[in-house]
Amino acid sequence: MHQYNALKMFKFNNTAAFVHDVFEKEDHAYVCQLACNMDSHHLEIQQKATLVAHKDKQVIERQEKTMQRIQQKNEEEARLAGINRITDVQEVTATLTAIKLKDQLQIFRGFVKGVPLKSHLRQK
Repeated sequence: MHQYNALKMFKFNNTAAFVHDVFEKEDHAYVCQLACNMDSHHLEIQQKATLVAHKDKQVIERQEKTMQRIQQKNEEEARLAGINRITDVQEVTATLTAIKLKDQLQIFRGFVKGVPLKSHLRQK
């Protein structure tokens, strides 16, 4: 990639004409020596290794997020499994809190498919 960028800049800046007009033998030798030194530092290999390490890190983070979501879902299912299900309308009283009613709705959604989420319901 460094070589590609260097070639593009070489063509864009019209460096060939500048080198032809201004450079002497010592300048050519110095530039060749700098190029050899840059090549010996293996910048391309280091950059590719950095990119691969970053991609690996992203993959690991995504896997951890996925595992965390699965764990949260399992914990929520276990919590809902421990709640007694209301089966009769008379059991719904004014003493039930909103949280308990939401839990009952979640349990009901597990048994009956097609119950829309609150976010999918239209407002008045």
